[in-house]
Amino acid sequence: MEPSPLLLLAHREGLIPAFRLLESALISSKKKKNQRQFLVKCLEEQVCPISFGFHKYNHLGFSFPSYIKEFLKERIKLASLESDAAYLRVRSSTRTLKLLCPDDLTYKFLSRFAIGKATHISDKHSVILSKKLTSLCNNSVWSKFSLTDNVVNISNLSLTQLELEVLGLAISFAMKPNKHQALDYIVGFDKFLASNEYDKDLLCLKGVLLQVIMNCFSEGCGLPKRYKTAVENLSRRKNVIITKADKGGKIVIINESDYNSKVFDLLEDRETYEQLTKNPLKNTVTDFNKQARWIVARFCWSWDVEHLSDAERAKHRNVKDTSPFS
Repeated sequence: MEPSPLLLLAHREGLIPAFRLLESALISSKKKKNQRQFLVKCLEEQVCPISFGFHKYNHLGFSFPSYIKEFLKERIKLASLESDAAYLRVRSSTRTLKLLCPDDLTYKFLSRFAIGKATHISDKHSVILSKKLTSLCNNSVWSKFSLTDNVVNISNLSLTQLELEVLGLAISFAMKPNKHQALDYIVGFDKFLASNEYDKDLLCLKGVLLQVIMNCFSEGCGLPKRYKTAVENLSRRKNVIITKADKGGKIVIINESDYNSKVFDLLEDRETYEQLTKNPLKNTVTDFNKQARWIVARFCWSWDVEHLSDAERAKHRNVKDTSPFS
């Protein structure tokens, strides 16, 4: 069968090679973008693709060693450069195809066809990478070391697998502080400096404190993203209490009403518990502060008192000579 004259003309004018070049550039660009997103998600989920080969050297079972984290960051930077280069090839191929097309209608038809095919292939590639990421998460050190059998659920709450795994890690979930709390920390530190009578040189710690706070904001709590989401979901669950058992170290999920009922039953035991008529906390704090001042004055007399006035030194001696332990 003889090819049509139009097809021969298109091939001779370079239209078909230009179309294939655009199609190939679009597919490459979308795949590079998918690969970069995959690496970013690996970093967030604290897993490493097996193709990198680091699993052969992680014999101690570290969850996410720092060298893997840095390596992934470098690969993400490289993937970003490759994605930018692929995008430039798409723009160049698009201009070439537009110059070779006899009219705008032909150009629009060919470019839409190329974009449609590239999108279809990219979607398949994205699904493959998503399954790969799921497999990496399911077989990660985090998942393997989670003691899910140690979680006892006696509530009406249904736990997802990720919620079960994060509870099975049996750790205290200190999520990163809110950025709006930074000012509260600084104000609190200033109040501490103002109330400190002995050492005014602590002002130099203010800069260190700021750096520590900013590190807390940037680094977060150290959990993979999937577990952070699971902890946030658990914190929004109402009418349940999640706590550690007194014995055995198990994690217990119990309905709030059942928990309160058991607590009140225990408090009704007058042989074990005594009802207080007033709060003893204020007197305890006063006694503690008095004893702490005496210890400082008694054993730290040589500790930088040169800046004190005569009246303050006399007060210091009085505290030193009067023992609160009587």
